[in-house]
Amino acid sequence: MYQYSLYFFKPTYAIHFYYKVDVLYRFLDQYRKGKYTDDTTQRQVSFVLEYVILNDVYEHLTSQKFSHKLDVKAENNELIIKSDSLDMKAVRNGYAIDVYANSLIDADQLFFQYIKEFHPYVFVVNFDSRECGWILPLAKKANYHI
Repeated sequence: MYQYSLYFFKPTYAIHFYYKVDVLYRFLDQYRKGKYTDDTTQRQVSFVLEYVILNDVYEHLTSQKFSHKLDVKAENNELIIKSDSLDMKAVRNGYAIDVYANSLIDADQLFFQYIKEFHPYVFVVNFDSRECGWILPLAKKANYHI
């Protein structure tokens, strides 16, 4: 089972750090490892990241009409999501939502594609494989100017 950690960035910081994926990875890795324990750094984390309530995600998933049926259950501060033969779990972990799925494709089919509609600036990290990136590219963002 793979673990993907989702972080919900505030718009100002998402735009500023959009092309600085390596900086975000290092920052989130240090935060995850508990190396940021002083008050100043904790305030910085709260300035940059939005604290998403898992129940709000549950409400979003259960109130929408999607292309295929999702079976979503909230149990003990975690979400269990199933559809056909696929299943995954989402758990609150500080400012992150940790997603456990059998593959990236399963996580995308059951969760990532729907979370895009819930929040526009979601950064996902697999710390085991050191892979990371934005789930949804910024809209109306030019890659270059002539």
